[in-house]
Amino acid sequence: MLERYFTEKDLSDIEQELKHISGLQSDKLYIKTGLERLLKSEDIIIKSQKVSIDKEKCNRLYIDFLKTEKSIYNAYERMGTKAYNKSEYKDFLKKHSINTMEYDLRNTIKFLIKHKVFSILNLVFLGALFCVPYFIKIAKTPDISLDSMPMSLVIAAFIGLIYGLYFLFFYVSQNIFLFRAFSGNPGFSKFIFMAINILLFVIMALAPFIVDKITSIKWLSLNTESAMNCLFFMYSILTIFTFVYIFKKSDKKEPSSCILSFCLIFITDLFILLMVYYNYNDTFMVFITILLYVWIIFMRFLTLFSSLLDYKFTFGFGIIFTILIMIFLSGAFVRIAGIGNYQTDLDIKKENIPGYIINLENIKCKNKPNEDINFIKYTCISDEMSSSTVKFKNILVKVKSDSRYWLEVVSKDQNKSKIDDYRFWISEKNVIN
Repeated sequence: MLERYFTEKDLSDIEQELKHISGLQSDKLYIKTGLERLLKSEDIIIKSQKVSIDKEKCNRLYIDFLKTEKSIYNAYERMGTKAYNKSEYKDFLKKHSINTMEYDLRNTIKFLIKHKVFSILNLVFLGALFCVPYFIKIAKTPDISLDSMPMSLVIAAFIGLIYGLYFLFFYVSQNIFLFRAFSGNPGFSKFIFMAINILLFVIMALAPFIVDKITSIKWLSLNTESAMNCLFFMYSILTIFTFVYIFKKSDKKEPSSCILSFCLIFITDLFILLMVYYNYNDTFMVFITILLYVWIIFMRFLTLFSSLLDYKFTFGFGIIFTILIMIFLSGAFVRIAGIGNYQTDLDIKKENIPGYIINLENIKCKNKPNEDINFIKYTCISDEMSSSTVKFKNILVKVKSDSRYWLEVVSKDQNKSKIDDYRFWISEKNVIN
C-alpha cells in the first residue's frame, strides 16, 4: 500500500488537538494524560520522517504513526462520547477513525498473506462452502467428479470473493462516507434524512403492490413495465431530493463524502428494490430482503448519530450482511462450478418423460417469441424432433445425483405453489446428448 509523507499541516493539527485536549472535561484523567503523550509521540514521528531521506525508514515511521493513531482512537473510545461530543473535535475524530481503519486493513492483508489464506486448497474449500446452501435448500447431494471439480470450485471461490468484497465495500463505505458527510451536523437534519430513507423503504417493500394498483386504474392505461418505470422515477426523484438535502446540510469541507454517500446509498437501495420486485412471489425471499434493508437503515441511523465512527461494529455487521447475501447467491456459484443450477439443451427419450411435462401449456417453442427463448431463456420443446426423442431447449439442470438429472421447466407462468409439476427426474442413460 502507498505510504504517506507528512506536511506542516499534520504538525499543526497535532498542536491544535493538544490545545483542545488540555481543556477536555473527563473523569478519566489517566486517559486524557495518555492522549497527550500519544499525540506528542506522533509529533516526534512526523518530525523524524520529515528530515529523513531513507525511504524504508520513512515507511516504518508511517506504520508507527498509524499504530499510534489506533491507540489514540481507542483512548477516545474508552473516554466516552460525553467528553468529546463537541464540534471542535469532529475533524480530529474523523482523521483518527480513517487512519485506524487503514492500520487494521494493512494488518489484515499481512495476516492473509502470511497464513496463505488464499492457497489453492483453501480456495477449493471456500468454493465448496459457497455451494453448500444451494444443496441444503434443494435437499439433494450432487455427483462429484474429482477430475474437474477442484478447478471449478476455485473459479467459484474466486468469483464469490469478488462478489463478497463488492457487497462488503458498498455496505461499509456508504456508512463511512455518511459519517464523514454528516458528522457534527444538527440532529434535526439527520432525522429528516432518516425519514426520507424510511419513506424509500416503504416504496421498496410495497413496490409490486403499488405497481398492481397503478395498472388497475383504467384511465391511466399503464402496463406493468410502464408502472414500474413510474415507480423508479418516483424513487429517483426522492433520492435526488435526499442528495440535495444532504449536500445543503452536510460539512461543506466534505463534498466528495456527500456525493459518494449518495451514490452508494442509491445503488444499494435500488438493488434491494429490484430484489423485492422480482422475488415478490417468494414470501421468504421478500421477508429476508426487507429484513436486510431494515438492518441497513438501522446501521445508517447509528452512523448518523455517532460522534466516533465505530468501524469495527460496522465492519462486523457488514461481514454478516455479506455472508447472508452470499447464501442467497449460492445457486449462482453452483452454476459457475458447473455442478448444477444451469440451463442447457437436452435430447431425452420420450418414453421416459412424465406426461404432465409434455402436456404443460405453451411448452412448444413455436408458441414462444424468440426473445423468451434466446434472451430470457424460458424452457420449450423443439418442433424438430423424432417420434422417440424430445428436444428440450433451456431446460434447467437443478442437480445431477446418483447418475440421474433433476430437471425443471422454466416457464413464464410457472406456478410456484405447484413447482413439482415442472420438475422431473431422468436417468443419465436416457439422455441422448
